[in-house]
Amino acid sequence: MSTMDKERKLGITYILIGILVPLLALPFISGFSKEKSFYDNFFDTGIELSKDESQSIISSNKNIEKEKDNTFKFSRLIPQKIPFRIFLAVMVIFLYLGIIKIDSWRRNRNSQQNKEVN
Repeated sequence: MSTMDKERKLGITYILIGILVPLLALPFISGFSKEKSFYDNFFDTGIELSKDESQSIISSNKNIEKEKDNTFKFSRLIPQKIPFRIFLAVMVIFLYLGIIKIDSWRRNRNSQQNKEVN
């Protein structure tokens, strides 16, 4: 097996990883709604890590006014959701790397064939 075959297989592997990453994340995604627009679904879907209890209490009981609290809380630093667009960005990066690897393999193969002919 030459290095060219390894490079081609690595490119195909990158493309498969790029396709599988978002597909494996799909069962855990929440926040999608048919009534929302494309952009709302794009920015609001993700994997929920934790629910914000204070927001659910406030939204369920609209008579209670929210107090302004300017104190620093560590709970504000903890992410609530991993956005699905991060998985899509990883997909695009792996697809790009795979295409580049396959293209470089093809160019090297063509240049070697041209050297053999001459």
